[in-house]
Amino acid sequence: MIDKNYCQQLLKEFIPNDFPLSEEIEYCISSGGKRMRMIILLQLAQKLDVLDDNAKRIAVAVELIHNYSLVHDDLPCMDNDDFRRGVPTCHKKYGQATAVLTGDALLNLAMEVALSGDFNQVGYADAVRFLFGSTGTKGMIGGQVFDLFQKATDMESYKDITLKKTGALILASVFAPLYLAEAPQEEFDRWNLIASNFAIMFQLVDDLKDFSKDENSALNFASKEEIIATIDNLCLAIQTLLPFELPIMDEIMQKAKIHG
Repeated sequence: MIDKNYCQQLLKEFIPNDFPLSEEIEYCISSGGKRMRMIILLQLAQKLDVLDDNAKRIAVAVELIHNYSLVHDDLPCMDNDDFRRGVPTCHKKYGQATAVLTGDALLNLAMEVALSGDFNQVGYADAVRFLFGSTGTKGMIGGQVFDLFQKATDMESYKDITLKKTGALILASVFAPLYLAEAPQEEFDRWNLIASNFAIMFQLVDDLKDFSKDENSALNFASKEEIIATIDNLCLAIQTLLPFELPIMDEIMQKAKIHG
């Protein structure tokens, strides 16, 4: 079964533990994360019958990139968070300089894992290229820049920022198996819509936990009722688009409805 335990074992298989910062990296990737992006990729790869070493490598790279972004997000110069998932953030435990280097190491390790795959396999180069393109200035990092310096003023601008900051890595997670399976363009179009709606829904649920009308709130432009209605509509759209059951998405959508 592809779950958090399965993912944790994969991370242990692909990540060495005998190099500088190995303790800090282990601390960051073992502090209770959902492994959502990784599980999405692996479950979809299994559905498409492409759950091989290359798919696993990209899934590990996705998780490493996600964790690098969290380490840097938590820094005092960014979100200035002292705790994540109930434990001290990397910079609170090891210091700011070490946290910066740990984030750098996680990103570099993601490249090492992905670039050590079999590029003779059809679609692998495209999947790796899309992953690292999605997490750069046109994707995840670009979204973080907008989130830091512009902020959303309405639901449309919120969605635009979310599709980059959160959605880019989720999109890479669903596109990787499609590339490996040599899926037709219509499937890329379908999963683009699924991933985009899912990313916005997921971020809305996360931001709703800290909802307020305070000017620093990510959702201060809307009412709680409007946000919940948007979450429900997004879940309905995702369920309509999904060509088959994907357990991780179903589980998260069920929790989203309960939260609302």
